[in-house]
Amino acid sequence: MNNRSRFLIAAAAVLAAAACDSAPTEPSSTEEPVTRSFLQVIQRGATEHWIEERLSDMDGVFVAMECPDGSESEMIRLSGKLYTKEKLLINHSTGVTIFNSTVRSIGLSGVGLVSGEEYRASERSHTTAVQLEKQNLHSVGRFRVAIDYFGKQSKRRYRMVIMENVVWGGEGDPIVERGIERVECDA
Repeated sequence: MNNRSRFLIAAAAVLAAAACDSAPTEPSSTEEPVTRSFLQVIQRGATEHWIEERLSDMDGVFVAMECPDGSESEMIRLSGKLYTKEKLLINHSTGVTIFNSTVRSIGLSGVGLVSGEEYRASERSHTTAVQLEKQNLHSVGRFRVAIDYFGKQSKRRYRMVIMENVVWGGEGDPIVERGIERVECDA
């Protein structure tokens, strides 16, 4: 894998991390999710397929969401798991493609620390990045995440959607960056 391929992979990770800067906040005493992963590598001719599946335990992770009016949701303690899948396709004659997505939430829920209210929780994310190796053309990346918390008793709903589109030039510098962050709070 050459430097441009490594850069694309790093850029996709940076893109995901940059979108996470606006994601729900966690207090410093929060436990980190416990993640178990499985990696499979398949070689088919000139193409390598790397498939990694992860099951992240969200028990004990705390989240809060800032609303457009400056108020915040109450701190919510999560429980449950997130199942994610990442595919890296390397075609040595054309380029690299990366897919990453949250396949499903497994029993993901939460409890409000102030009210004690139960929340349904869901997270959906999808990342795609493509680099055309031989043509020295632009590389593109797209990231989308949607996070929802819904109060079972109060019917309060907090939703955040983050979308990011990036085009990198032949030298690896971002040419176009477009991002949208939308937060909805029905408190």
